[in-house]
Amino acid sequence: MKKMKKKAAVILSVLMLAGSLFGGCGMDAKYMINKDLTSTVDGVMYYTKDELKEIMEIDSDEDFEEYVRQSGMEKAEKDGVTYYVQHQPSQTLTKEEFEQQLGRIDENCMVIYTSSYGYNINDADTGSVSEDIDMSEMENLMKQISFMNLQMELPFTVVKSNVPFEGNTITADALNSAGMEDPDIVYAVADENLLKGTNLTISGASEGKYYKKRQTVKIDTADGVIRSMSLKINGKAFPFSDERHPYNVTVCSEDGKYTVSAELFSGTKQILKFTIDKTKPTSNIKNGKTYKSGKKITFSDKTSGIKSAKLDGKTVKSGKIIKKKGMHKLVLTDKAGNKTTIKFKIK
Repeated sequence: MKKMKKKAAVILSVLMLAGSLFGGCGMDAKYMINKDLTSTVDGVMYYTKDELKEIMEIDSDEDFEEYVRQSGMEKAEKDGVTYYVQHQPSQTLTKEEFEQQLGRIDENCMVIYTSSYGYNINDADTGSVSEDIDMSEMENLMKQISFMNLQMELPFTVVKSNVPFEGNTITADALNSAGMEDPDIVYAVADENLLKGTNLTISGASEGKYYKKRQTVKIDTADGVIRSMSLKINGKAFPFSDERHPYNVTVCSEDGKYTVSAELFSGTKQILKFTIDKTKPTSNIKNGKTYKSGKKITFSDKTSGIKSAKLDGKTVKSGKIIKKKGMHKLVLTDKAGNKTTIKFKIK
Protein backbone atom coordinates (compact mmCIF):
# COMPACT_ATOMS: atom_id res chain seq x y z
CA MET A 1 0.00 0.00 0.00
CA LYS A 2 2.92 2.38 0.62
CA LYS A 3 4.00 1.83 -2.97
CA MET A 4 0.55 2.86 -4.10
CA LYS A 5 0.68 5.98 -1.95
CA LYS A 6 3.97 7.07 -3.46
CA LYS A 7 2.89 6.39 -7.03
CA ALA A 8 -0.68 7.61 -7.05
CA ALA A 9 -1.16 10.31 -4.46
CA VAL A 10 -3.30 12.51 -6.74
CA ILE A 11 -6.80 12.52 -8.30
CA LEU A 12 -8.10 8.99 -8.57
CA SER A 13 -11.42 10.76 -8.88
CA VAL A 14 -10.33 12.26 -12.22
CA LEU A 15 -9.62 8.78 -13.51
CA MET A 16 -13.06 7.56 -12.48
CA LEU A 17 -14.81 10.54 -14.06
CA ALA A 18 -12.93 11.13 -17.32
CA GLY A 19 -12.16 7.44 -17.78
CA SER A 20 -15.12 5.66 -16.27
CA LEU A 21 -14.50 2.66 -18.51
CA PHE A 22 -10.78 2.83 -17.96
CA GLY A 23 -8.80 -0.27 -18.86
CA GLY A 24 -5.78 1.15 -20.61
CA CYS A 25 -2.15 1.87 -19.86
CA GLY A 26 -2.55 5.62 -19.76
CA MET A 27 -4.91 8.55 -19.97
CA ASP A 28 -5.01 12.23 -20.85
CA ALA A 29 -7.89 14.16 -19.28
CA LYS A 30 -8.76 17.71 -20.30
CA TYR A 31 -11.22 19.96 -18.49
CA MET A 32 -12.46 23.26 -19.85
CA ILE A 33 -14.30 25.21 -17.16
CA ASN A 34 -16.40 28.10 -18.41
CA LYS A 35 -17.21 31.45 -16.83
CA ASP A 36 -20.60 30.11 -15.75
CA LEU A 37 -18.71 27.25 -14.02
CA THR A 38 -20.04 24.55 -16.30
CA SER A 39 -17.28 22.35 -17.66
CA THR A 40 -16.50 20.02 -20.54
CA VAL A 41 -14.42 16.89 -19.96
CA ASP A 42 -12.54 15.06 -22.70
CA GLY A 43 -10.59 11.87 -22.09
CA VAL A 44 -8.09 10.04 -24.27
CA MET A 45 -7.24 6.43 -23.41
CA TYR A 46 -3.98 4.72 -24.41
CA TYR A 47 -3.55 0.94 -24.88
CA THR A 48 -0.56 -1.19 -25.79
CA LYS A 49 -1.07 -3.77 -28.53
CA ASP A 50 -0.90 -6.71 -26.13
CA GLU A 51 -3.31 -5.12 -23.71
CA LEU A 52 -5.82 -4.21 -26.41
CA LYS A 53 -5.67 -7.75 -27.86
CA GLU A 54 -6.38 -9.16 -24.41
CA ILE A 55 -9.26 -6.78 -23.72
CA MET A 56 -10.88 -7.43 -27.12
CA GLU A 57 -10.03 -11.16 -27.02
CA ILE A 58 -8.17 -11.01 -30.33
CA ASP A 59 -5.63 -13.74 -31.06
CA SER A 60 -4.02 -13.01 -34.44
CA ASP A 61 -2.14 -9.91 -35.56
CA GLU A 62 -4.21 -9.88 -38.72
CA ASP A 63 -7.48 -9.69 -36.79
CA PHE A 64 -5.96 -7.05 -34.55
CA GLU A 65 -5.01 -4.78 -37.46
CA GLU A 66 -8.50 -5.18 -38.88
CA TYR A 67 -10.02 -4.21 -35.52
CA VAL A 68 -7.81 -1.11 -35.30
CA ARG A 69 -8.76 -0.09 -38.84
CA GLN A 70 -12.48 -0.52 -38.29
CA SER A 71 -12.49 1.20 -34.91
CA GLY A 72 -10.57 4.20 -36.24
CA MET A 73 -8.01 4.08 -33.43
CA GLU A 74 -4.86 6.14 -33.88
CA LYS A 75 -1.27 5.29 -33.02
CA ALA A 76 0.83 7.45 -30.70
CA GLU A 77 4.38 7.25 -29.39
CA LYS A 78 5.15 8.09 -25.76
CA ASP A 79 8.54 7.47 -24.18
CA GLY A 80 9.44 4.98 -26.90
CA VAL A 81 6.24 2.96 -26.49
CA THR A 82 3.61 2.59 -29.22
CA TYR A 83 0.06 3.06 -27.99
CA TYR A 84 -3.33 2.75 -29.62
CA VAL A 85 -5.47 5.77 -28.83
CA GLN A 86 -9.19 5.92 -28.11
CA HIS A 87 -11.05 9.20 -27.58
CA GLN A 88 -13.76 9.12 -24.92
CA PRO A 89 -17.09 10.89 -25.55
CA SER A 90 -17.11 14.42 -24.13
CA GLN A 91 -18.97 14.97 -20.88
CA THR A 92 -20.61 18.19 -19.73
CA LEU A 93 -20.79 18.96 -16.03
CA THR A 94 -22.71 21.58 -14.12
CA LYS A 95 -21.03 23.32 -11.20
CA GLU A 96 -22.98 21.05 -8.86
CA GLU A 97 -21.85 17.91 -10.68
CA PHE A 98 -18.23 19.05 -10.60
CA GLU A 99 -18.43 19.60 -6.86
CA GLN A 100 -20.22 16.32 -6.27
CA GLN A 101 -17.59 14.35 -8.17
CA LEU A 102 -14.33 16.25 -7.77
CA GLY A 103 -14.24 19.15 -5.34
CA ARG A 104 -14.62 22.92 -5.18
CA ILE A 105 -14.97 25.27 -8.12
CA ASP A 106 -15.85 28.98 -8.18
CA GLU A 107 -14.73 32.21 -9.83
CA ASN A 108 -11.34 32.28 -8.09
CA CYS A 109 -10.61 28.83 -6.71
CA MET A 110 -10.47 25.19 -7.84
CA VAL A 111 -9.66 22.17 -5.65
CA ILE A 112 -9.77 18.47 -6.51
CA TYR A 113 -9.85 16.14 -3.51
CA THR A 114 -8.64 12.55 -3.83
CA SER A 115 -11.22 11.49 -1.24
CA SER A 116 -14.11 12.50 -3.53
CA TYR A 117 -14.72 8.85 -4.30
CA GLY A 118 -14.09 7.58 -0.82
CA TYR A 119 -10.35 7.04 -1.06
CA ASN A 120 -8.00 8.65 1.40
CA ILE A 121 -4.35 7.62 1.08
CA ASN A 122 -3.34 8.48 4.63
CA ASP A 123 -6.14 6.34 6.06
CA ALA A 124 -5.18 3.48 3.75
CA ASP A 125 -1.74 3.27 5.34
CA THR A 126 -3.20 3.05 8.84
CA GLY A 127 -5.58 0.25 7.95
CA SER A 128 -8.55 2.27 9.19
CA VAL A 129 -10.38 2.49 5.88
CA SER A 130 -13.98 1.27 5.84
CA GLU A 131 -14.51 -2.26 4.55
CA ASP A 132 -16.86 -0.73 1.99
CA ILE A 133 -13.79 0.57 0.11
CA ASP A 134 -12.05 -2.12 -1.94
CA MET A 135 -8.43 -1.00 -1.60
CA SER A 136 -7.05 -4.07 -3.40
CA GLU A 137 -9.10 -3.21 -6.48
CA MET A 138 -7.80 0.37 -6.36
CA GLU A 139 -4.23 -0.86 -6.04
CA ASN A 140 -4.56 -3.31 -8.94
CA LEU A 141 -6.07 -0.57 -11.09
CA MET A 142 -3.20 1.80 -10.42
CA LYS A 143 -0.59 -0.88 -11.20
CA GLN A 144 -1.94 -1.10 -14.76
CA ILE A 145 -1.44 2.61 -15.49
CA SER A 146 1.81 3.98 -16.91
CA PHE A 147 0.78 7.63 -17.09
CA MET A 148 -2.17 9.87 -16.34
CA ASN A 149 -2.07 13.50 -17.38
CA LEU A 150 -4.50 16.23 -16.42
CA GLN A 151 -4.97 19.60 -18.10
CA MET A 152 -7.51 22.07 -16.81
CA GLU A 153 -8.45 25.45 -18.28
CA LEU A 154 -9.91 27.57 -15.48
CA PRO A 155 -12.18 30.65 -15.57
CA PHE A 156 -9.52 32.76 -13.82
CA THR A 157 -5.82 33.57 -14.04
CA VAL A 158 -3.89 31.33 -11.69
CA VAL A 159 -1.53 33.02 -9.21
CA LYS A 160 -0.70 29.93 -7.14
CA SER A 161 -1.08 26.18 -7.57
CA ASN A 162 0.64 23.02 -6.38
CA VAL A 163 1.03 21.82 -9.98
CA PRO A 164 2.59 23.57 -13.04
CA PHE A 165 0.48 26.45 -14.40
CA GLU A 166 0.56 29.18 -17.00
CA GLY A 167 -2.12 31.82 -17.39
CA ASN A 168 -5.43 30.10 -16.66
CA THR A 169 -4.22 26.54 -17.35
CA ILE A 170 -2.85 23.96 -14.92
CA THR A 171 -1.26 20.63 -15.79
CA ALA A 172 -0.65 17.66 -13.54
CA ASP A 173 1.07 14.29 -13.69
CA ALA A 174 -1.42 12.34 -11.60
CA LEU A 175 0.96 9.43 -10.99
CA ASN A 176 3.85 11.47 -9.71
CA SER A 177 3.30 13.66 -6.68
CA ALA A 178 6.98 13.96 -5.76
CA GLY A 179 7.73 17.42 -4.41
CA MET A 180 4.10 18.48 -4.17
CA GLU A 181 3.29 20.35 -0.96
CA ASP A 182 -0.19 18.76 -0.81
CA PRO A 183 0.01 15.39 -2.58
CA ASP A 184 -3.58 14.44 -1.78
CA ILE A 185 -5.15 17.34 -3.69
CA VAL A 186 -4.73 19.58 -6.72
CA TYR A 187 -5.52 23.25 -6.21
CA ALA A 188 -5.31 26.57 -8.03
CA VAL A 189 -6.33 30.03 -6.83
CA ALA A 190 -6.68 33.48 -8.35
CA ASP A 191 -5.98 35.20 -5.02
CA GLU A 192 -3.19 33.95 -2.76
CA ASN A 193 -4.95 35.45 0.27
CA LEU A 194 -7.47 32.61 0.01
CA LEU A 195 -4.74 30.30 1.28
CA LYS A 196 -4.40 32.46 4.40
CA GLY A 197 -8.06 32.52 5.47
CA THR A 198 -8.91 31.40 9.02
CA ASN A 199 -12.72 31.23 9.06
CA LEU A 200 -13.75 27.57 9.29
CA THR A 201 -17.06 26.13 10.49
CA ILE A 202 -18.58 22.67 10.87
CA SER A 203 -22.35 22.87 11.16
CA GLY A 204 -25.26 20.45 11.31
CA ALA A 205 -24.48 18.86 14.68
CA SER A 206 -23.23 19.95 18.09
CA GLU A 207 -20.16 18.79 20.00
CA GLY A 208 -20.80 15.81 22.25
CA LYS A 209 -24.51 15.58 21.44
CA TYR A 210 -26.58 12.43 20.85
CA TYR A 211 -29.07 12.22 17.98
CA LYS A 212 -31.76 9.70 17.09
CA LYS A 213 -32.17 11.05 13.55
CA ARG A 214 -29.68 11.50 10.73
CA GLN A 215 -27.73 14.74 10.62
CA THR A 216 -26.50 16.65 7.57
CA VAL A 217 -23.05 18.08 8.34
CA LYS A 218 -21.46 20.88 6.31
CA ILE A 219 -17.90 22.17 6.35
CA ASP A 220 -17.57 25.75 5.12
CA THR A 221 -15.23 28.71 5.04
CA ALA A 222 -15.95 32.38 4.39
CA ASP A 223 -12.42 33.51 3.58
CA GLY A 224 -10.24 30.47 2.90
CA VAL A 225 -9.81 27.17 1.10
CA ILE A 226 -10.48 23.77 2.64
CA ARG A 227 -7.34 21.67 2.46
CA SER A 228 -8.73 18.44 3.90
CA MET A 229 -11.94 16.92 5.28
CA SER A 230 -12.39 13.60 7.01
CA LEU A 231 -15.16 11.48 8.47
CA LYS A 232 -14.70 8.61 10.91
CA ILE A 233 -17.40 6.38 12.36
CA ASN A 234 -16.33 4.37 15.39
CA GLY A 235 -12.73 5.08 14.46
CA LYS A 236 -12.96 3.90 10.82
CA ALA A 237 -12.48 6.28 7.91
CA PHE A 238 -15.38 6.71 5.49
CA PRO A 239 -15.90 8.86 2.37
CA PHE A 240 -16.74 12.37 3.51
CA SER A 241 -19.35 12.82 0.80
CA ASP A 242 -20.86 10.94 -2.13
CA GLU A 243 -22.07 11.58 -5.67
CA ARG A 244 -25.37 13.02 -4.41
CA HIS A 245 -23.92 15.81 -2.27
CA PRO A 246 -21.44 18.66 -2.68
CA TYR A 247 -17.83 18.04 -1.71
CA ASN A 248 -18.27 19.77 1.68
CA VAL A 249 -21.54 18.12 2.77
CA THR A 250 -22.00 14.67 4.30
CA VAL A 251 -25.14 12.93 5.54
CA CYS A 252 -24.58 11.00 8.76
CA SER A 253 -27.25 8.34 9.12
CA GLU A 254 -25.92 5.06 10.48
CA ASP A 255 -25.52 4.41 14.20
CA GLY A 256 -22.11 5.21 15.61
CA LYS A 257 -19.72 7.69 17.16
CA TYR A 258 -18.77 10.32 14.57
CA THR A 259 -15.63 12.41 14.25
CA VAL A 260 -15.70 15.08 11.55
CA SER A 261 -12.55 17.12 11.02
CA ALA A 262 -11.42 19.81 8.61
CA GLU A 263 -8.38 21.97 7.96
CA LEU A 264 -7.74 25.10 5.91
CA PHE A 265 -4.55 25.83 4.00
CA SER A 266 -3.72 28.36 6.69
CA GLY A 267 -3.55 25.56 9.27
CA THR A 268 -6.83 26.43 10.98
CA LYS A 269 -8.50 23.20 12.16
CA GLN A 270 -11.88 22.15 13.49
CA ILE A 271 -13.02 18.83 14.96
CA LEU A 272 -16.61 17.85 15.76
CA LYS A 273 -17.60 14.71 17.68
CA PHE A 274 -21.16 13.47 18.13
CA THR A 275 -23.18 10.25 18.22
CA ILE A 276 -26.10 8.98 16.18
CA ASP A 277 -28.22 6.28 17.80
CA LYS A 278 -31.50 5.36 16.12
CA THR A 279 -31.80 2.03 17.92
CA LYS A 280 -33.87 1.51 21.06
CA PRO A 281 -32.35 -0.03 24.22
CA THR A 282 -32.67 -3.81 24.52
CA SER A 283 -33.44 -6.14 27.42
CA ASN A 284 -33.60 -9.85 28.16
CA ILE A 285 -37.19 -9.22 29.29
CA LYS A 286 -39.80 -9.37 26.53
CA ASN A 287 -43.02 -7.41 26.35
CA GLY A 288 -46.11 -9.40 27.40
CA LYS A 289 -44.14 -12.37 28.74
CA THR A 290 -44.51 -14.08 32.14
CA TYR A 291 -41.50 -15.06 34.27
CA LYS A 292 -40.92 -16.94 37.51
CA SER A 293 -40.10 -15.10 40.72
CA GLY A 294 -36.38 -14.42 41.02
CA LYS A 295 -35.98 -13.45 37.36
CA LYS A 296 -32.88 -11.32 36.75
CA ILE A 297 -33.43 -8.49 34.29
CA THR A 298 -30.63 -7.07 32.16
CA PHE A 299 -30.61 -4.25 29.64
CA SER A 300 -28.17 -2.26 27.56
CA ASP A 301 -27.76 0.21 24.73
CA LYS A 302 -24.83 -0.43 22.40
CA THR A 303 -24.26 2.99 20.84
CA SER A 304 -25.15 5.87 23.19
CA GLY A 305 -25.70 4.04 26.48
CA ILE A 306 -28.57 3.97 28.95
CA LYS A 307 -29.61 7.35 30.32
CA SER A 308 -32.55 6.20 32.39
CA ALA A 309 -33.95 2.83 33.52
CA LYS A 310 -37.08 2.66 35.65
CA LEU A 311 -38.98 -0.34 36.97
CA ASP A 312 -42.49 0.54 38.11
CA GLY A 313 -41.43 4.18 38.28
CA LYS A 314 -38.25 3.65 40.31
CA THR A 315 -34.67 3.74 39.06
CA VAL A 316 -33.21 0.30 38.54
CA LYS A 317 -29.84 -1.10 37.50
CA SER A 318 -29.16 -3.88 35.00
CA GLY A 319 -28.90 -7.20 36.86
CA LYS A 320 -31.80 -6.51 39.20
CA ILE A 321 -33.58 -9.65 40.48
CA ILE A 322 -37.38 -9.39 40.54
CA LYS A 323 -39.24 -11.41 43.16
CA LYS A 324 -42.46 -9.44 43.61
CA LYS A 325 -45.36 -11.15 41.88
CA GLY A 326 -47.72 -9.32 39.59
CA MET A 327 -47.48 -6.95 36.62
CA HIS A 328 -44.40 -4.76 36.13
CA LYS A 329 -43.34 -2.06 33.71
CA LEU A 330 -39.75 -1.45 32.67
CA VAL A 331 -38.98 1.81 30.82
CA LEU A 332 -35.54 2.23 29.24
CA THR A 333 -34.32 5.47 27.66
CA ASP A 334 -30.94 5.90 25.98
CA LYS A 335 -28.89 9.10 25.73
CA ALA A 336 -30.24 9.83 22.25
CA GLY A 337 -33.83 9.73 23.51
CA ASN A 338 -34.90 6.34 22.16
CA LYS A 339 -37.33 4.66 24.55
CA THR A 340 -38.27 1.03 25.14
CA THR A 341 -41.30 0.13 27.28
CA ILE A 342 -41.72 -3.45 28.43
CA LYS A 343 -44.69 -4.79 30.40
CA PHE A 344 -44.24 -8.23 31.93
CA LYS A 345 -45.58 -10.45 34.69
CA ILE A 346 -43.92 -12.30 37.57
CA LYS A 347 -45.86 -15.39 38.74
